Amino acid sequence: MKKSQQELTFVFGLILLSIILTLSFIMFLTASRGQITKEVNALSGNEINVNLLNYLRTEDTKTGYTLAESIAYAYDKNDYAGIENAFDELFAKFHDKQKCSILYIEAVDEKNNERLFTAISLSNKIETAPRFLTTTLIPTFNPENNIKITYIEGCLK
Repeated sequence: MKKSQQELTFVFGLILLSIILTLSFIMFLTASRGQITKEVNALSGNEINVNLLNYLRTEDTKTGYTLAESIAYAYDKNDYAGIENAFDELFAKFHDKQKCSILYIEAVDEKNNERLFTAISLSNKIETAPRFLTTTLIPTFNPENNIKITYIEGCLK
């Protein structure tokens, strides 16, 4: 190959490489536009799950157990009055009624689909705050049974 042909091939190779890089940059830029907003929106839903887990990790001052452990013990004894009182005290302390219209926790026996207890705290004023729902499972002493905890929060951010 002559030297002029090598130089011409090198120039066309550079032009082809720059075109391929430019097209791939444009393709990746347009393909990733909608994904960023999905990730940001997912963060607000995960915050609600963290709130529920923090409630369940809170230590009950009367028993010394976390609320999740107390729910398992109450399920074993079939007595939920202490749990309802503990959640009522928690909601009275931490429910900001100016920002949150509702805090709601419901426990259901997953095997029998039977409601075990409900704790609710409502604001005096009706707001159009978005409501977020999340659920989690609490294991009981019987490995075949689980308690499904549903948590609804309606708060303005």
